Amino acid sequence: MFLIDLIENGYQSLGCRRQSPFTAARPCGIIGLAEDHKTSERKGRTSLKDTSQTHPNAVLDAGLQADTPKQRVVIVDPHRLLRDLLNHALELVPDLETAAQLDSIDELRDRLDELAPDAVVITATSGALDETFAFIRAVNHSRPQIKFMLLSRQHDTTLVPEAIEAGVCAFFFAEHMGLPGLITAIRSMRMGYRTFPDEETLRRIDPWHGIFTSREIRLLSLICENLERGEIAKALHVSESTVKHDVSALLEKTGFKSVQGLAMHLLARGFLVPRGIGRGEPETVLPAAERQK
Repeated sequence: MFLIDLIENGYQSLGCRRQSPFTAARPCGIIGLAEDHKTSERKGRTSLKDTSQTHPNAVLDAGLQADTPKQRVVIVDPHRLLRDLLNHALELVPDLETAAQLDSIDELRDRLDELAPDAVVITATSGALDETFAFIRAVNHSRPQIKFMLLSRQHDTTLVPEAIEAGVCAFFFAEHMGLPGLITAIRSMRMGYRTFPDEETLRRIDPWHGIFTSREIRLLSLICENLERGEIAKALHVSESTVKHDVSALLEKTGFKSVQGLAMHLLARGFLVPRGIGRGEPETVLPAAERQK
């Protein structure tokens, strides 16, 4: 369904505006976060500021020089159809080019130095999110010039703060975006902007938004991985009694009779994306060149 929405809402508008395909891009509930909010960051939090009117494509176009190098974008998604769709969209943009289309984070890790991208667009993959976030954090530490955008096919809004903490510069829910807005966000990352759904959009996407704590989400994710209480406690670095208490709290706040039923309910409707926590710590998150040092 999300591909149909992308094609109908985004791809068509891109294809019919070859000279300036992004003039119709709209913020659509998107909040831009400028990276120069040093005061707020020093206090340990990021200040949200509505910048949807300060970086439209007209501003981006005006800032481009004739000799401005193209941004090299790597697309990471297990499905070729989406990769081809995004690649064709990038071909319509004078200052963007596809450096590579990859199907996994593992392939990106091995080829990062070879590809030398300016931006990476990754689709969140169920069961591998912890590894993805760990990799992004590692790259941000060693190569801060590389900007990451995360796309999600599911409606789990708890991914947004996790993405922000990992250092992702832009986040989109696939069924609620159009290609023009996505392309605008890729271009604006070069100028230091960060783009995320605002609170109103998050509440509209996920009826469970704001209900669960971070630990509760991770607990539910581990239940989806079919782990026993002792295994869950070990993965969360807490006692089994704490896990039991957290389960009771989840049932009390949601009205479900079993935590397994709650987890399956959320999973089936896309409101929970398993993180892959139960697989243990990611074996290697560093790019290939750094692993060889």
